[in-house]
Amino acid sequence: GKLYSRLRKYTEALKYYQEALVISRQVNDKFGEGTTLNNIGVVYRHLGESTTALDYYQKALIIARQVKDKVGEGITLSGIGKVYYNLENYLISLEYYQKALVIFKETGYKEGEAKTLNNIGLTLESRNKPELAIIYLKQSVNIYENIRKDLKVLPKEQQQSYTKTIAKTYRLLADLLLKQNRILEEERVLVLLIVLELDDFLTNVRSNQNTSS
Repeated sequence: GKLYSRLRKYTEALKYYQEALVISRQVNDKFGEGTTLNNIGVVYRHLGESTTALDYYQKALIIARQVKDKVGEGITLSGIGKVYYNLENYLISLEYYQKALVIFKETGYKEGEAKTLNNIGLTLESRNKPELAIIYLKQSVNIYENIRKDLKVLPKEQQQSYTKTIAKTYRLLADLLLKQNRILEEERVLVLLIVLELDDFLTNVRSNQNTSS
């Protein structure tokens, strides 16, 4: 189901998720049920069916809290935030992102924290608050830089996939800094982005004290 979702073949994804959901309920696997409900919510969000997406997210949220799956709860809260962002209801979106951020910080789930900081920055930028957006995006980039230090243990293909996923955060931050005429900071972020993308080709180019500063 996840594979088809990533390929944007949502009809196929839903088919497999629904089969997984039936089995999870048959064997009383609440954790699996909650995860699958969340994944179905993701598909409907991508399809633009906000009401249905929220319905599945809310069901997933209830189960995550029942089984004390804090990371799962944070992921679902962030997903709900994305639905409201797509609906341009930015205040409610920010509320859910902030709740998710608290959980990710408590649990030490760094990737979730970085993604949520990025989403908050994106939402603030949509609300025409670039200075605040920059603060959150900088925090997101800093976490991504720390995560990258541990990526060398992964296969090269996974590293490249990760690079493509996070590069948009660097670009958004650089763009906002440029618009604010903060040229020196913008240039530093662009250097980080160059290092990030070079790392797809050169195994010895990595984040270090110079790039992190």
